[in-house]
Amino acid sequence: MTSPFDPRDVEVLAAALPGTADNPLGRATRGVLATHLKRCTPGHYSQMFGTGPAFRDIFFGGVQPNPHEGAIVTLTGLDDAFFASVSVAALCQQMGQCTSRLRPQITMGPIANDLNAWNSRLMTGSYRLYAYMAGVTDGPIRSALSAFPDPAAKQTAKDHYLAGLTSESWVTAKKVQEASQQWPDRDWELFHHWIKLTALGADPAEIDRAIQTIITMGLGIPAAYGPARWREQSPWFGPGLGASDAADAVGAILETRCHAYPGGGYSCMAEDNSFEFTANTQPGTRYRQLPSSSCFVAGTRVVTADGSLRPIEGIVPGELVATAHGPKRVLLRAETRRDGRTLQRFAGAGFAFSATHPFVAAPQQPGRGYYAAADPAGLARAVPMLAPFGIRALVAGETELVRHTPEGAVAWPVPGVEPAPDIRPELLYDLVVDIGEDGRSEYFAGDERTQVLVSSEMPRFGAAPDAAWVLMRILEQVTPVILEALAPVADKSFADLVNVGLTSLSRTLMPAVGPDLHRHPAQSPDAGAVEPVSPLQAARALAGALARPEGGADRRATVVFEQFVAVFAPQIQAALAMGWRSFDLAADDVANLLTVDLYDIELFQPAAPDAPASVDLALARDAVSYTRRIPVTGRPSSWYLTSDGPAYFPEWSRPEAEASCWSLARPAVSGPALLPPPWPPTPPERLLWELQIHLAPWSAASAKLPLPAGIAHGYEDFVAPLLDPDGNVVGCARGDTRLLTSEAFAAEWEARRTWKPVDQGRIAHRLAALGGRYLADGFAKAIDEFRYCAATTRTP
Repeated sequence: MTSPFDPRDVEVLAAALPGTADNPLGRATRGVLATHLKRCTPGHYSQMFGTGPAFRDIFFGGVQPNPHEGAIVTLTGLDDAFFASVSVAALCQQMGQCTSRLRPQITMGPIANDLNAWNSRLMTGSYRLYAYMAGVTDGPIRSALSAFPDPAAKQTAKDHYLAGLTSESWVTAKKVQEASQQWPDRDWELFHHWIKLTALGADPAEIDRAIQTIITMGLGIPAAYGPARWREQSPWFGPGLGASDAADAVGAILETRCHAYPGGGYSCMAEDNSFEFTANTQPGTRYRQLPSSSCFVAGTRVVTADGSLRPIEGIVPGELVATAHGPKRVLLRAETRRDGRTLQRFAGAGFAFSATHPFVAAPQQPGRGYYAAADPAGLARAVPMLAPFGIRALVAGETELVRHTPEGAVAWPVPGVEPAPDIRPELLYDLVVDIGEDGRSEYFAGDERTQVLVSSEMPRFGAAPDAAWVLMRILEQVTPVILEALAPVADKSFADLVNVGLTSLSRTLMPAVGPDLHRHPAQSPDAGAVEPVSPLQAARALAGALARPEGGADRRATVVFEQFVAVFAPQIQAALAMGWRSFDLAADDVANLLTVDLYDIELFQPAAPDAPASVDLALARDAVSYTRRIPVTGRPSSWYLTSDGPAYFPEWSRPEAEASCWSLARPAVSGPALLPPPWPPTPPERLLWELQIHLAPWSAASAKLPLPAGIAHGYEDFVAPLLDPDGNVVGCARGDTRLLTSEAFAAEWEARRTWKPVDQGRIAHRLAALGGRYLADGFAKAIDEFRYCAATTRTP
């Protein structure tokens, strides 16, 4: 028997409100959406035969269905395909925040844009779901709604509620409250009146008429909560769906997969699930961009030696082009696939270019020029050997480039850079020209009206000649092997699979060859200094290796060169600069300390003071942190700082199996260096840690970088983007971590004490020989492990 209607029950409902600071109803509603997002994760891990495991189970295997998920489509109008898209973006955003190897390839800008658009749709269309959840979530509104158990009771309560809100007494009382500033939660209360009416079955038109009546009676209603507009509000939602909703996937995101081969040898793929999820044909591929050539569209004009303009695609090796230092001979015309990249152009200009192409900025002081790109972080990743000369963003009103005129070069203020999504060629072009001893390969390119000085997308070999020598020697051994191993792979999948293979081997190169760099030096036929190779010789050798007999460049060999330099150049430079380091690495169950080697810090915008700096490295968890200070060379205003001193953390201990990551905090501050801490320390509990970077006081930039719970083979290198307080990428830091025993630490300390610069030549020779042999032998094996992953479209 139905209880008789009691108007006081409506008064209780009208007064019922969730807390503004702590809103269980909002959490419950958002939780339903987040659970549905995870359960809509699309795709499967590829495997040779059959269907691989679902990504939903890989990343969110422990997520249970929410009993209220079935109401989502009806009450929001958003189907499972919508939530699958949001899930992909959220996972990729989390990958962009917590991975090290994949992170540089994740396009965080498009992810943020998509999530903003999708969250806007979600937040402006979820009022009915929130009203539904009000009736099933424990709290004051559910308790009050329980007094109206059937449709008839709800109809009566709704009519009574509407009459009360439009009564003279209620409106007058609210006018008094507002006039006396005694209505601090006005918007929150008004929104929930409309929500509670919705829960009682009122349609939007009824509610809108009531709101309009209240306004006519003289009570001010904010426009956002007025007729129609109130349905677009979601003050209960909190932060939009995104990376935080994929936090429970971090363990799977960082997971390393290793494969041992018969007869010895192994390959490991750090962040394997993440690479697979973002590989070609997989759900996250749209948010991943491989390091690739920085080039111009066909039709871009190049200034020749006689001052005439020629289209870049028509320039052939041997021709003379204009440069800032007189005519130079073209060594190579490189061609590369655009591969879906959105090109850029200067406002009002008639030519387009890739976002990572390096332009030459007009020097403000003699010798203080730098490179500028629409995507400076991408350029730093693609050509790390340009970093010592400075890389900044192309910014209207700030950046001045070098413009060609018949009278000579002049400064040209950048008018602004904008995307050119309408320009979508298959191929892009670049030139490599003869260079001087400064290592510059530059030419003038643009449209009919404006031509500016640009750099070839190639390393400045003079920046690190020994490292360049090692890179070239290894490439001579590895390139033919890679080309042969991937000959059957389609062009559109070639670059992705090269990246997978090289990234896999980059985890194991130094653990495999590092211990032999110092062993039996007397038996080494290659002891001694590296034979001098001029930048011009290096550039000509590279052009010869990449050139095709019929003209142009071998596109696949060019891809191998680009990927190899991007992946291995920082490791090789560090191996030579810190040749005394020990690679007698330990497994995480026997290691006594974690060692952090910071290679360099690169800033894409000016830092404050022109003064020496040091860097604080801190292994931190919650309120617990262990800090080391190491010196860096260079000045903040030069944008590029290096370090050759590790930070040792004997406080480190292996995380428990359920722990997903360690972290490292790297704040940079001025001050004296600290020696290693007392030995041995008291070990901390095995808990999660986070890697953070702060460059105070001379920069507000910071970064976070989780380290995986299991550091496979005792080695992990990283690239950490530096972010300003608004979340913009303003630089990056590169380095690695090693696990050592106390004996290896002692040996390293002694090796550093006795290290001589001449020893670098011996290390370079051995690294070229051992590294080339290891990578040539290992690439085919490594790629066999991943041949049938989504990175390739080849099928068995």
